[in-house]
Amino acid sequence: MQPSWPHNILPFQARAIAALSKSATLLAQRAANDPSKIKMLPYDNFNWVARAWESTALHGTVTHDKVSALLVILPTLPEGPTAAEITDTRNFTATEGRRHEIDPSKSLLDILPDAADHQVFCGNAILHIMNILAADVQSFGQYTSRIPSFDDPTAIPPRKTEEYYLPTFDQEQGSTRGNMVVLEHYFGKVLNIPKETFEHTMFTVLGDRLTTVRDRAAQDQRAIDRSAYRFDHLSSFSMVSGLMHFVLNFMEAIGKNAWGSSSASDDVSLLTLRDTLPNRQAEIDMKKVDYYAWLQFLDVILRSLAIKAALTVLGLQSPDELSKKIQSFTSFQKLATQIVDEFLLLAPTGLEALGKKTLKGNTVCGHAIVLMLHLTTLREMQHAIKHGHPKRIQRIIKFWLPMFYAASSYNYANECMELLHNVIHDWPKDYAQIAFNGMLVNPTGKPGSCKPTDI
Repeated sequence: MQPSWPHNILPFQARAIAALSKSATLLAQRAANDPSKIKMLPYDNFNWVARAWESTALHGTVTHDKVSALLVILPTLPEGPTAAEITDTRNFTATEGRRHEIDPSKSLLDILPDAADHQVFCGNAILHIMNILAADVQSFGQYTSRIPSFDDPTAIPPRKTEEYYLPTFDQEQGSTRGNMVVLEHYFGKVLNIPKETFEHTMFTVLGDRLTTVRDRAAQDQRAIDRSAYRFDHLSSFSMVSGLMHFVLNFMEAIGKNAWGSSSASDDVSLLTLRDTLPNRQAEIDMKKVDYYAWLQFLDVILRSLAIKAALTVLGLQSPDELSKKIQSFTSFQKLATQIVDEFLLLAPTGLEALGKKTLKGNTVCGHAIVLMLHLTTLREMQHAIKHGHPKRIQRIIKFWLPMFYAASSYNYANECMELLHNVIHDWPKDYAQIAFNGMLVNPTGKPGSCKPTDI
C-alpha cells in the first residue's frame, strides 16, 4: 500500500532546503569574515543539461551554465605568523613582479628542475618500480613491507579541511566579464565581505587555466578603474591553479603524442594498447578524456612496462622466471635501480651511445622508454597528491613545464611557469607555501586522503 503523504509535503521540503541553504551560507559568511582565517574560493562551471545556451553578463538571460563554488579555509601553523600578517596586502606589493627584477637566466633556472630535483626523482622512481613489482609479481610480494616510504619535509599534516559549500550561481564564466561578475557575486553578495576588508587582506582564488587566465585579465582591465577600493580593481585576489586540471591536461598531452594510428604498427602506441584491453575500450578516447578511466589505463601501461623492463634487464622471457633470479630484498632493490638507471631515466639517444639500443632513430624501444618516463612522473604526481606532499608536487610541475611545451601544450606550459614564478619569486614566502598547500584538500582528515581542490 502506498503511503498517504500530506498534500503540503513538497512545499515543506522546499522550505527545509531553503532554510538549510541559508544556514550553510551564514556559516560561510562567518568564516569568510573571521580575520584569523585565510580564505580561498575554488570555483568552476558545470553544465546540468545536454545543451548550454551562451549568455552574457550584460543582461538577465537564464543560462544552464552554472557556477559551483566553495569557501576553503587554508590552515596556518600555530607557531607561525597570524593569518592577518600572512595576507597583508602590503607584503604582496613589496614582492610583486620580482621575477622581472632578477637576472632572466636565473629566473628561468629557478623554475626548471635542477640536479637535486633529478636526484630525488630518481630515488622516488626506484620506489615506484619496487612497489609496482611487489604488487604485480607474486613472488615479490614478500618485499612490500621493506620498501622505504616516500619522504617530503613539507608534508601536510592529516586533518580535515574546513570547507563550506556555497549556492550555485546562474552565470556564464566563459568570458572575462563573466568572471568579474562571479568574483563580485561570491565575495560581495554571498560571503558579504565589506569592501574595506580588501584594503588590507589578500584572498585566494583557485580554478582551471581558463578561470585563472580570465581572472588575471579581469584584474588588468579593472586596473584603470577610478574607484578608490581595491575590491573594485580586483587587486586583492591571488590566483592558484587546480591540480586536477594539470593532471588531466598532462594525460591529454601524452595521449596526443603517443596515440598512434590504426594504419601504423607500433606495439606501444596507446591505440594499440587500448585495443588489447578485454573491456572498457570505449572510455579511452582522445575526443573526450575520461579522467578516471585514463588514470587507470595509463597506470596499467606503466605496470606492464616495469615488468617488461625487469625481464629485459635479467634476460628472461616470462614473469614466472623472476623468482628464480631474485631471491633477496637486496637483489630486488638492485633490479629496480637497474630499471630506472638503464631505461626509465636514460634517453633513447643515451642508450644508443652506450650500445644498448642498436637501431638508430625512432623505434618501439625508444617510444617505450619515453612513455615510461612520462607515466612515472604522472604516478609520482598522483602519489604526492594523495599523501599531501607539496614539495614533490612542485618538483613534478617543474618537470612537466618543458614536457607540456614539447607536447605543444603551450597553455599549460605557461600555467606551470606562472604558478612556479608566483610561488618562488612573486608571492611572500609565508603565503606562497600556504597557497600552494591550498591546491589540496583532505575531506576526511585521514592520512593518505588528500585530493586536488578542483576535483
